[in-house]
Amino acid sequence: MSIYHLSVKAISRGDGRSAVACAAYRSGEKLVCDFYEKEQDYTKKSGVEFTNIYAPENTNPELLDRQTLWNTVEKVERRKDAVLAREFEIAFPHELNAEQRKQLLDELCQKLVEKYNVVVDAAIHAPHTESGSDARNYHAHIMFTTRAINENGEFAAKKYRDFSRDNGTQTVCDWREDFADLCNKHLELAGFDERVDHRSYADQDKCYLEPTMHEGPAVTAMRRRGIDTEISLNNDEIKLRNADAIERHEQIIKGLDQEIIVPQYINDQLNELENELRLTEAEEHELLAGLASLDQEEEQLQIQQSQEIDYAYDQFLELQYEYEIYARKYYHFENIKNKAIADKQQERDKSVRYMQKNGYENDNLFISAVYANFVEKPSWFVSEKDLNAFKHAQHKTFKESAKDDLQQIARIYSELERHSKVLNDHDIDLPTATKEEKSLFGLIKKQVELDFTWRDLDEKMTESGDFGQIIKEITDDLNRIKKADIYEKTRVIRDYEKTKPRLFIRLLNADKYSADLQDAVYKTLGDIALVLYMKVTEYEGCVTSTKIRQGMLEQWGKECDEVFQEAILNTYFMSPPRIYRWEQMIFNPEYEGESFMNLGDKCELKKDAMGNCLSTTKKTNGAVAVFLPGVAEQLAYMLDSDFYMVFTSVHEVMIHNDKFVEPEDLQCVLRDTIREATPKEDYLTSRIYQYNRETHKFICVTPLEKDEK
Repeated sequence: MSIYHLSVKAISRGDGRSAVACAAYRSGEKLVCDFYEKEQDYTKKSGVEFTNIYAPENTNPELLDRQTLWNTVEKVERRKDAVLAREFEIAFPHELNAEQRKQLLDELCQKLVEKYNVVVDAAIHAPHTESGSDARNYHAHIMFTTRAINENGEFAAKKYRDFSRDNGTQTVCDWREDFADLCNKHLELAGFDERVDHRSYADQDKCYLEPTMHEGPAVTAMRRRGIDTEISLNNDEIKLRNADAIERHEQIIKGLDQEIIVPQYINDQLNELENELRLTEAEEHELLAGLASLDQEEEQLQIQQSQEIDYAYDQFLELQYEYEIYARKYYHFENIKNKAIADKQQERDKSVRYMQKNGYENDNLFISAVYANFVEKPSWFVSEKDLNAFKHAQHKTFKESAKDDLQQIARIYSELERHSKVLNDHDIDLPTATKEEKSLFGLIKKQVELDFTWRDLDEKMTESGDFGQIIKEITDDLNRIKKADIYEKTRVIRDYEKTKPRLFIRLLNADKYSADLQDAVYKTLGDIALVLYMKVTEYEGCVTSTKIRQGMLEQWGKECDEVFQEAILNTYFMSPPRIYRWEQMIFNPEYEGESFMNLGDKCELKKDAMGNCLSTTKKTNGAVAVFLPGVAEQLAYMLDSDFYMVFTSVHEVMIHNDKFVEPEDLQCVLRDTIREATPKEDYLTSRIYQYNRETHKFICVTPLEKDEK
């Protein structure tokens, strides 16, 4: 039996998405997004079977180029939360071959063009059978513009409204039915008896069959690796039960045909079978809750991955600064040693010339007791023995002075290797803290170019550990890094105008991360630190960033308040605030929260003791939402009251009307939440904060917990 699938999705800038990036991934091409000034290269992606752009006849020819098309869309759509495109995701009947799939896609896309007069960008993807994907999973991504093409061949000023809130449900239903008809038409043309049906089992009078649950990318990826999950196991069991139910149902129907004299008995069998297969309300809730729990686990894994990448990136930069400190100390001691030996060598050369002037060929006369009474030795005289003894003493002193620094350099190198592996595993370019000539291993590189081999040190080293080998490895890595051109990503940090749009704010616990905040740019509220970061790159929804240090403000010539204002605004636009309903989050895996900051938003807050969950569209580090421009004022207006803030983690904050709860009670609940549900790395604070709508101030209203003092 053929499987039917058609889903409709919106590609929205409000979710931090780019139409150019989506098009590049689906087509397997390299495209440059002018809006984000970022190259999207998916030329190594496999499985792209066919791509094509469909458009009305009068369309400007420039818009038939994928790069121009989607960059034009990004330019036309000016709202920060604009819907850039819509997408049909369809599954082909597995009975169709490549040419038949192409014909089906052509007909569907032409219908879209004819109905809405839009530009359509479609791609057929083959299943990744080598990684365990179902060999039947041929599917297509169909992106189309939200604006029609006007009589001039350009995008119209107004959007069509078929997919709006008022009309969207019916529009999607109509397209699902149309696609089912198309599939059945092409199955018939190809000579197959199989048919698809867009209706649910209930609408098809097949209540004896159970629907499977959506597995999503995480479950699918784990299934490919041979890892069973609760959802995949449930789906496998459902498929087996459905196969058995179909067989039994067919037998019952056959029995009806043969034994028409006992219809009531057969009807009782059917009712019994349906009752066995039908889930109770509690079982349905249990399954849905399990699905939501798995989605939360998937989200948590993504968050942990993002945090791991962020930590590795920050540490890689931090270690470069630390390396430079120890390297400079080492070279300071090395230069002192070399200068002292050079000075002593000059005295020795002078002594040799003195001997030659007085007719002596060597030093033996001056160390002989026989001639000691006849020859006056100058006070500055240095013999060969004296010189060798001095060199030995200098090497020994240098070895003792530089030993700790060398051990630190070895440690740093080991940690750099560890963090670079994390970044390389995620295809993240290694960052550099300074310019090339003074950046990672820059001082070592300079010495290598001067033919510095560490020979003198190696000859005197007695401790275990081959530091000479370490330096060789560093030099080899330096050459590899130089060839990879790793310096470009963070070089922009020195230019404030280029850095400004990448600045954002992240929340940290000021006490827990006090060491990390020593040279950071931040502001504090109670035990919460609002820390200034720069976004470096984004990989599969995970943002890689680096802290801004105090020295950068001086280099930019900017005051802290000015830079903070820019960062706060950027944070709002990078990830706008959202209210999340718990019931929606549990039962709807695709739930994206409620917008409440725009005119016309119909979001209402709970004014009782239950509270409201506030985060951002990205959800990661979403607790910062309450500090974004206008958010606290809007929340107070909607509640018609001051409110308490309960930071259950760095990712969200609960908003409570202060008329219905006491801060002490909230702190007790928060303490239990932190102990039972908040990972250590996500902890922000155990204190309760309040927003005063008259003063527009945030204040801490509870003391520190005992275990924090």
